[in-house]
Amino acid sequence: GWQALVATKSALLPWWLRGSLAVNTPCVPRVTYTQPEIAAVGMSEKEVEARYGTHGRRWWLIRITNDELDRAVADGEAPGGFVEVYIHRHGRVLGACIVSNRAGELIAIVAMAIQNHLHVNELVSTLHPYPSYAYALHKVWVAAATRKMQNLKRNPLSRFGAIIYGARRALTMR
Repeated sequence: GWQALVATKSALLPWWLRGSLAVNTPCVPRVTYTQPEIAAVGMSEKEVEARYGTHGRRWWLIRITNDELDRAVADGEAPGGFVEVYIHRHGRVLGACIVSNRAGELIAIVAMAIQNHLHVNELVSTLHPYPSYAYALHKVWVAAATRKMQNLKRNPLSRFGAIIYGARRALTMR
């Protein structure tokens, strides 16, 4: 994989042809292949709390349990599994932790979202097959996009809320 590429480039190419070998370490997924699998990518919940404070104000913790996922119920997956994603209030994915039989496969989707700085509005427009384990991530994106819209309504002086507030105020002044 990646380590072989770096070793080969370092051994065979002169320094001016190697290019950048840097890896964006927050986007390297970590998977423990147990039953169920445990996977994580990006910042952990504790790291997000240390940087942004408690959840609910500057970031959201969105959790979907296997009980809410029809595919996990149909497969008879053991209860206790979950998909937990940490999302900044501006809609960027900060990190995730997944405990499920398919955690190793699902974490790649979250890693792609972090690596490419995808916004929840872009992620929510992606269709996911139903029923599937990936549908849990679709539920997370929908919940985050809904929460973001609710924040715009509550805080009229936010970036986009100011425009909405100004238009609404102009209409009521007539």
